[in-house]
This record gives sequence, structure tokens and C-alpha cells, in this order.
Amino acid sequence: MFSFGYYNILLVGTFFSFLYGQAWVWLGFSFLVAASVIGDRLLPHDTSRIEGNPSRVLNSLLYSIFPLLLANVIVFIWQMTPGDWLGIGQWATDSFGFDALAHKEARSIVQSVGAILSMGLLCASGGTNVAHELVHRTWDPKAVYLGRALLSFTFDTSFSIEHVYGHHANIATPKDPASARRGDSLLPFALRSTIGSIKGAWAIESERLRKRKLKVWSYQNRFLHGQLMSIALIALYASAGGWQAVLLCLLVGVYGKGYLEMVNYIEHYGLVRVPGSPVAPRHSWNSNHYMSSILLYNLTRHSHHHEKGHLPFWKLEPMAHTPMLPYGYMSMILLALVPPVYKRVMNPRLAEWDLKFASEAEKNLLIRDETKNGPNLQTAG
Repeated sequence: MFSFGYYNILLVGTFFSFLYGQAWVWLGFSFLVAASVIGDRLLPHDTSRIEGNPSRVLNSLLYSIFPLLLANVIVFIWQMTPGDWLGIGQWATDSFGFDALAHKEARSIVQSVGAILSMGLLCASGGTNVAHELVHRTWDPKAVYLGRALLSFTFDTSFSIEHVYGHHANIATPKDPASARRGDSLLPFALRSTIGSIKGAWAIESERLRKRKLKVWSYQNRFLHGQLMSIALIALYASAGGWQAVLLCLLVGVYGKGYLEMVNYIEHYGLVRVPGSPVAPRHSWNSNHYMSSILLYNLTRHSHHHEKGHLPFWKLEPMAHTPMLPYGYMSMILLALVPPVYKRVMNPRLAEWDLKFASEAEKNLLIRDETKNGPNLQTAG
């Protein structure tokens, strides 16, 4: 159970890495990539179940991500902008005895790249991922609000609407922009998913307000609430370094958003469902790789999550007899960056899905599908 606290410890470490500077700014990126790829490869799969009701402990770990991530963002902004914004450098020197300002002034281009890569990945794996857990708690407005605030770090607050009310209803059908089709390459998919999800969120929220006889352009519009959060983040960056800091903010946010789309890409790639039919575990790629599971709060148990989206992460089952990703999430993301390699890995698994998991109606869909992308039932044998 306490393994779910590893990410909190990491955020404490990355806070000090941004504060100290030098090569340490690579800590967040290098640890998350290396630990995920190597750990998932070497450690046994996680099929454990948490007994009892540890909601107080696990929710405390979950909710503490926001202040920890915000602290990281503030120190990152200080590290990457001129001067001693908020007196952070002097505070670090007085408190910990190293010359933080000297380290900062000596920062190299390579170290700047490392800081950006680390911050963007933290905003995705900590911000977006924890937000995903929270925005599903639709019975708790505070949880949803905090989730939306976490999504503001990647300018993706519309996710809190479209994902819950759109994606979960439409997965593995052409209506869902966040379900990758057979043969899709990552970049075209990411663009389609991003644009489609924003449009979907606006349509869902507009319809909700109309049904309540409220104005679409009003304070009650949750889509607009989210945009204001992102504007507040931009203002925070601007207060430290003007327009150059705003560009930095946009770079980190878009980069972090890219991770969400890469995760979307691998979670439903090539799977099909008859529109209107029940969502089942077979409509998501599952994974029980250890490091991916604990660092992503069981997001990897995606089959059960889509079957019962209201369950907290600690109640999700490993579901061993579902479509399985061959590698952990970070490894699959790296493969997805090279589309021919990714398709070579996934095509045999799609063929297996066609034969072992697809319903008769889904097999008929595959037969009628004239797309040239990926294997289908006709080529699976």
C-alpha cells in the first residue's frame, strides 16, 4: 500500500533538484524513464489487492500531490528565469548552505533541457494522472476542482469534462477521438484527439447548461473555469520572467500534454466496440507491470477502470485475463514514438484480440472495415 507514496517522495527530491540546479535538474525525467523501463522489465507483475479500507492514507498521498507539484513548478520557474524571483535563491543559501544563485547562473543549455524534460514529465505523471483519478469522483466537487487545477499545468482542463462524460461512453468507437484506430500513427492521432476532446468538452458542457436553462457564457461553465486556471498559471510564469517565461510555460505545458496523448494512444489502440453496446474489460489494453502501476496509481489496470470508472484506484483489480500490453507504460510510449516498430509489436496482439476477445458483432465490424491500417480478422489467421 505504501508503495503508492513513492511518487510523493520523488516530488520532494525533484523540488530540491530544481533548487540545487546543475545536473540534478535531470532527476525527474531520468528517474521516471529509467525506473519505469527497467523496473517493469525486471520486477514481477503486480497482481496484488489492497484489503480493508485504506482510503484516508491513500487519499492523503493523492491530495498532497497538488501542493508538492505546485512547489516544484515555483522552484522550476525560479531556476529558469533571471534574477532571484521571490527570494528563493537567498532562502536556499541561508537554509541549506549552498550557493543556489551561483549554480543557477552557471546553468548550461543541457541542464536547461533537463529541467524542462523533468518538469513536463512531472506535470503529466503527477498532474494529469492524479487529476484523472480525482475528476472521476463526480460526487465530490472539491476533488473534481482539484483535479481540474492539476490539469491546468498542461492546459488540458477540458479533459475533466470530455474524459468522464465523453471518452468513457464512447471508447473504442469512431465517435471517441481519444481511441486510436488501427494503423494510426502517434502524431496524427494526438492532433485528432486533442482537437476532438476540446470540441467534445465544449459540446458536453454547453448541453449541460442548456438543460439547466443557464447561459453557456457564464460563471457556471466548467470549461471556462478550467481556462481561467490555465491563465492564472501563465500569469504566475509571467510575473517571474515576462514573455520569455510565458513561452517556457507553454513549452512545458504542451510537452506535458503530449504524454497524455501518448497514454491515450496505447490504452485503446486498434480495439473496436459496437456503438451503444456495453463497455467491457476487453475494450482496453491492460497492464500489471509493477513500476507503471505504483507510479501511475493503477492507471494500468485500465480494463477494470473502464468497466467501473467510479472505483478509486486501490480497488481496481489486475484482471489477468484481459488484453495485455507487452511492456509497461513508459516502454510502450517509447515504442509509440517509432510508429513502424510500435505497429510491428502490436499487430500480432490485435490479431489475437480479434480471435480471442472480439464478440461476433465486433468481428463483423472488423470484416466490414476496409481500412488498410493494421491486421484485422481476415488477416489474423
